[in-house]
Amino acid sequence: MVEVVWKDQEDPRLHQRIHDILQMKIASLMDFITMGPPEEAEKEDISLQLTEGQE
Repeated sequence: MVEVVWKDQEDPRLHQRIHDILQMKIASLMDFITMGPPEEAEKEDISLQLTEGQE
């Protein structure tokens, strides 16, 4: 984990907010790495439905 140290101004709420946003971004990035892009599965389902309908 990376610790960000702020030297200019002290605003704990802003720091907490930025920290929370970074945590969410890291979590979604980890999901993306482990599961792949979420749209990809939906695209496959749609293309399967299209090919089944054409047959």
